[in-house]
Amino acid sequence: MEKKADRRVRYTKAELKNSLVKKLKEKPIEAISVKELCEEADINRSTFYSHYPDIFALMRELSDEVIESIEEHLKKIDFEDEEMKVETVEAILNFLVLDVDLVSVLIGKNGDPSLQDAIMSMVMRYTIPWVKGKGNGKDLLIEYYINFFVNGSLSVIQKWLDEGMKIEAKEIAMLISDVASQTKITI
Repeated sequence: MEKKADRRVRYTKAELKNSLVKKLKEKPIEAISVKELCEEADINRSTFYSHYPDIFALMRELSDEVIESIEEHLKKIDFEDEEMKVETVEAILNFLVLDVDLVSVLIGKNGDPSLQDAIMSMVMRYTIPWVKGKGNGKDLLIEYYINFFVNGSLSVIQKWLDEGMKIEAKEIAMLISDVASQTKITI
């Protein structure tokens, strides 16, 4: 019986998430009501509230899932190995392609503004120890460099997704990795 309930919960949450993504393509989250989201998902409002206190909690859950997946890839990076960096960035891009609608919406104009901050914090957590070894100790400038790099990378990824991923993920991964490698840290 518990498996059946788990399956129903997964189905309900998936429908709500899909409906939210669809609605976010049309308008910002502040303009989406629980009522219209539930109508889109064909789910009762009481069912929605049994899983989430509000639409923002659903959005946070979506963002958290994306963050967790990206972090799994970041954990594997050996920042000294250029080939591994390209492979890891490519793996992240391939993950993003699997749920392109979700990712495009979350990092787009109607998406979750805190997602970019969360990605920034996560990347800093993994890269600052490596980058500090390359500079002369001016930590504040290192954070500016990483901020520039992450925001630039997110913009490239957003453009790539928006344009229908016409360029292979490996080429975009190489572009991002090359830009990071070309920028000599003489901080």
